[in-house]
Amino acid sequence: MNPLTTSQLALAAPAAAGGNAIAVQVANLQQATNLIPGQAQTLSQNYASLVAQVGQMVSNAGNDQTTTESLTAQAQSARQSVQGVSLDEEAMNLLEYQRGYEAMSKFVQVIDEITLELINDMVQ
Repeated sequence: MNPLTTSQLALAAPAAAGGNAIAVQVANLQQATNLIPGQAQTLSQNYASLVAQVGQMVSNAGNDQTTTESLTAQAQSARQSVQGVSLDEEAMNLLEYQRGYEAMSKFVQVIDEITLELINDMVQ
């Protein structure tokens, strides 16, 4: 902060010493338009417009985020349904294959014993 005193403020126009012409001009800036090139608005209106634009952008970003999260969840769900594996189902399949292997092993063992007996009977 610059510690100015009231005597150091230039509120009067150079041609009219002791007046308040510059102070009046500063006060009138509030209602002035075209201070910003290409904008036919007062500073307050321009600021309000800028705040509204930022608010709309934030709202759009929030909506985009919600949509993206929803689409991501849908994609993950679709992927899981395509490649998902039920461990219970896989355990049942494994037991079924194991029992099938044991049955086939027993079958081969019986065939081997029968073949061996036939060979022994033919040799005698």
